[in-house]
Amino acid sequence: MKKARLFFCILLTAVSCTACTSRTEGITETREETMFSESRTELTSQPQTELVTELVTEPQTEPVTEPVTEPVTELVTEPPTEPETAPPIVGVSNLAVGTISVSCLKVTWDNEPGREYNVSVDTDALFQENIYFYFKENNLLYLTGLRENSEYNITVTPIVSEGEIAESQTVVGHTETVNVVYNFDEDQEAYEKYCYSGVLYSTNFFAGEKASGLTAQPSSGAIAGSIKDPITDTGICRDEYGDYCVAMGQYFGYQGDRYLITFQNGQQITVKQCDDKGLRWYHTVGGDDNYRNIVEFIWYGERAPEKVMYTGSWGGYFWNGLEFDHIYSIQKIEYPSETVEY
Repeated sequence: MKKARLFFCILLTAVSCTACTSRTEGITETREETMFSESRTELTSQPQTELVTELVTEPQTEPVTEPVTEPVTELVTEPPTEPETAPPIVGVSNLAVGTISVSCLKVTWDNEPGREYNVSVDTDALFQENIYFYFKENNLLYLTGLRENSEYNITVTPIVSEGEIAESQTVVGHTETVNVVYNFDEDQEAYEKYCYSGVLYSTNFFAGEKASGLTAQPSSGAIAGSIKDPITDTGICRDEYGDYCVAMGQYFGYQGDRYLITFQNGQQITVKQCDDKGLRWYHTVGGDDNYRNIVEFIWYGERAPEKVMYTGSWGGYFWNGLEFDHIYSIQKIEYPSETVEY
């Protein structure tokens, strides 16, 4: 019985302890809940606006920005540059060409002191190898050795210094065009006489006579107004049409007649008959029939050129582009309508 009471007591004690534990836990839980509830009450009991106010008025912390130090650029002052100027252009002013005869053109332009010029010629004319440039002055050029009725493109270019630009100018010249009155070449008998006479020096020997000896008419009238040739230095008289003054036989014509003479080397001249040598088509020189003179030049001055005084002939020499060769043909021609300016 005692054992049973003890067991019951133990059991009761156990139950009591269990109940106490449960109660204790319940009290604890109740206190925790009460504390949580109080906390919640505190949080919820504060006005909502207060919380927002605290959040807004809280100072904002801006990030600290380190100042950026940019590199210092040193300004270099350069001297002002002068504007580039175009190089000067050197041209040719007042370029002009005039016709002197069937074989000569006169070219002129304004001269710049100290300036030199290059001249070139372009042409389709025959015998271009005979063209000669005779600069009588720096801006005065005679083109000699040309052909009848031919066109020549003449280009003048100034010679420039460093830094200058040359500008060329071109002018077109045209030699005299003749109108043939009578062609001795078509007369076979005449042609054989003056061109193929069988005597070596019959047609390239050109003697002369002094102009002052022509004092009687019609020769004195025919020579009147002529001047000493200013181009070829031959000393031969030339008239206002560019013709050389000559004496020829009456076989060809009389004083005042005009002729185109072509030489075997391709050169040509026009001549005016100012004297005649009688009825023959030639006359001998010094009585020697080997020297048959068909064309005899009339010259001005005290003396003929020195080389002519030595040989007695204008043939076989070079006269500023003019070379008297064996005669190839003789044609009687008309006078032009205009005179020339040497």
